[in-house]
Amino acid sequence: MIQLESVSKAYGRLSVLNEVSLRIAPHSLNAIVGASGAGKSTLLHIMGTLDRPDSGKVFFEGTDLLQLDEKAQAHFRNRRLGFVFQFHHLLPEFSALENVSMPLLIGGMAWKEAREQAADALVFMGLQDRQDHRPSELSGGEQQRVAVARAIVHRPALLLADEPTGNLDTRNAAMVHDWFFRLRDEWGQTIVLITHNPELAQRADRTLTLTDGRLNEA
Repeated sequence: MIQLESVSKAYGRLSVLNEVSLRIAPHSLNAIVGASGAGKSTLLHIMGTLDRPDSGKVFFEGTDLLQLDEKAQAHFRNRRLGFVFQFHHLLPEFSALENVSMPLLIGGMAWKEAREQAADALVFMGLQDRQDHRPSELSGGEQQRVAVARAIVHRPALLLADEPTGNLDTRNAAMVHDWFFRLRDEWGQTIVLITHNPELAQRADRTLTLTDGRLNEA
């Protein structure tokens, strides 16, 4: 589904990615692990066209993403990708349903259809009884599950998650982990996530370690 060829990235004299090559198969859950500051987030951002490498190529279903202009890349992110970060970044003044609807509304979908699709995503995440609650009225685990619902509401081809449970306690983290595997099994979702959680990494279909700018099978 997505392929990186000899991707390199440096910040000044600091090389964080050194000719990284990677292929991600459809309908798989892939974990990337490594020390803090190893370049894991940079790698994920390059995969999601949020950052550009200094050299190398990034293909998505055969399309060279780096050859697209900014407008086309933004369209690609909005329609084909879902992002989940360590902090949920929910808008505090809006309900869970409104937060999940936001990507669809930005993409031009009518409110009625966006509301129905957002409600379905919240049902899938087990939050049908919390859709009218604002983020401050939700637990940490519920907030992050709303963030996952927002990321998947448009049924993205690829879901990218950067330490999605790094801010949660063990119980809530395990619960969110289970939802990622349900997404893979029930929706056929393709997922690439960064984690420091060894249990999650062990459950993944594939675990890759980023060390000294190079990516290797764990």
